[in-house]
Amino acid sequence: MNVYTIIFNNVSFLELQYLSFKKHCPLQSFTVIDNTNDATTRSGIAQFAAKYSCTVVPTTNPRFDFGGFSHQQAIQTALDNSKDTSIICDPDVFLLKPLELVNDFVLAGLMQGTEKIHYLWPGFLIINTTLLKDKLDLRGALINPSNLDDFIIPDPSQGWTWEQHPEQTKTRISTDSGGLLCRYIRDYSPKIHEFSLAFVEDLGYDSIIPGHLRGRYKEWFHYWVIGGRILHSGVSSNWIGRSQSEFEEKEALTKEIVEWVLKEA
Repeated sequence: MNVYTIIFNNVSFLELQYLSFKKHCPLQSFTVIDNTNDATTRSGIAQFAAKYSCTVVPTTNPRFDFGGFSHQQAIQTALDNSKDTSIICDPDVFLLKPLELVNDFVLAGLMQGTEKIHYLWPGFLIINTTLLKDKLDLRGALINPSNLDDFIIPDPSQGWTWEQHPEQTKTRISTDSGGLLCRYIRDYSPKIHEFSLAFVEDLGYDSIIPGHLRGRYKEWFHYWVIGGRILHSGVSSNWIGRSQSEFEEKEALTKEIVEWVLKEA
């Protein structure tokens, strides 16, 4: 398994993520897609890579002011560098147990989208490149739901906005990064492995959070559990605007949960 993790502005989980993948899957390589323009974050990436002899691939990105374009560039860079069976993921995703996959899958992940357009969340995406021969495209787009091969990619030089195409939005559906995977799901649907998604609040706290840490969990943390064995902390860039102290509190709990699982497993 080859893992490609995308770092934008939070390097604090990187080592724990690496250790969780190393423990719970046959890890062949671990590559950091450097998608940051922050000197402190970049220094942290360099220190991690030196410690574990991991590869770092810089993302060419002239538009850090547009988050959608930035993320799209990063996941496409990960895809372009991928080989054999690969995982592309956000930095706040951790394996708590070994992966379980069906045979002969081409894509595996969480399904998202609309009633007419289905694609996979690029925050945790597994690609079997030995079976998927077509060139994948992980961009988002304005897509015609009646013809998935009819789509529009906004010009990032003009800004990451669908408002560039007001008329087309009346007949097309806007999608996030990964939206164009709808075409591959259409063509390979028998070989798409869909993971389940549950929230810790619904699944039961004790299934993920050790008892001695349970009292520190707060509802707004809203952890995801993917496939019953993958923890997604979420909002690691703090786009929801919690205070620094609140954000640090969540981050500290996430680290302690993963450290406990690594120690106990």
